[in-house]
Amino acid sequence: MSESCSICLKKGWGWFKAEFSCTNLNFNKDITADVGTVHGQDVYTLNWRKNFGYDPGRCIKSFPVFFGIRVVCFLIIFGLWIGSMVINWLQGRWWIYLTHWGLFVEVIYWTLAVITTYMSKQENSNPNSPETEGETEQEDLPLYAKAMWLAWDIILPGSFIILALYWFAVFEPGNTVNAMGVFVHGINFLIMAFDSILSSTPYLLLHGLYLFIFGLVFVIWSYIFYASGLKDSNGNRYIYPVLDWSNPGSAAAFSAIALFFVVPLVVLIFWISVNLVNQTCNAAVPYKEDSEVEKCDDVESNTVHEKNSSSTPISKKEQESTSAQPHQKEIESPSENNRGKETEPRPAEDEPNPKEIASSNDDDVNVVVQ
Repeated sequence: MSESCSICLKKGWGWFKAEFSCTNLNFNKDITADVGTVHGQDVYTLNWRKNFGYDPGRCIKSFPVFFGIRVVCFLIIFGLWIGSMVINWLQGRWWIYLTHWGLFVEVIYWTLAVITTYMSKQENSNPNSPETEGETEQEDLPLYAKAMWLAWDIILPGSFIILALYWFAVFEPGNTVNAMGVFVHGINFLIMAFDSILSSTPYLLLHGLYLFIFGLVFVIWSYIFYASGLKDSNGNRYIYPVLDWSNPGSAAAFSAIALFFVVPLVVLIFWISVNLVNQTCNAAVPYKEDSEVEKCDDVESNTVHEKNSSSTPISKKEQESTSAQPHQKEIESPSENNRGKETEPRPAEDEPNPKEIASSNDDDVNVVVQ
């Protein structure tokens, strides 16, 4: 038990170290990761069609079903976005709240997810695409896939933080719970979590920096809101009571805890969760276009080819003698019909017959007597 735990800890530490690479801070096709292979930390190439679009190796094998699910999710989130603005427009103050910022980012994500999924199938159907031609080099991520990845990095953990902050720091017990509040502070996160199981979108640890920046921008905005004298629909100079900058000590303390403790902790939790899901759902190495099995097969085939090419060629005489041996065996072996039968020995052609020798001797004697 202790040995298996130590192996898991070593593998987890390898994953953790591999994430801290400048390569993982951008949105290119090459990322640095350690997924427990024999090579350990290595640079892996993303296949944007599978990682951000349709991946037949995941739970949903049918493209129309997968694409249909993403379209339905987009329609749900888009409907929540429109419904929330209609119900809680609050004389144009709808945009001041973190919940609505997150909902807007989620609409952007699902719009790009539908576009990327559709384009990934179109690229797979293109006969001139590198994957169709059998080339190992993958294309760079298109702009819409990069934007989708950025929105994913923000809203997957961000929707959970918004959910937790609303129900534990903003919502007051005894207040009326309405359906829209539950949808924008719970259902939207469940939809994102569901998508993380169905898709192969990678979540990198350093990409948590973008969620930190998103939260920092909102904290700065909350202070600007207070300092500029703006008010909410109830006449308050704060957006949320926990960010009331008239009491700067408590507002700053809450902001520091949220940014430097809650955000990193949630990012770490989702990084572990998404990687475990990718490890479980993908039998092959995640993020890797060419699996280790395919590499081993290539090495083995190359080795066999080298052995065959380095062996000495057989001469023409050896080939003729080898091909003539079966025919000789067939001639030498008696047929099944003649087996068991005795054959009289044939005298050699040069050997004289005894009777002829005797008659010739008699003639010679007669000649001498006469």
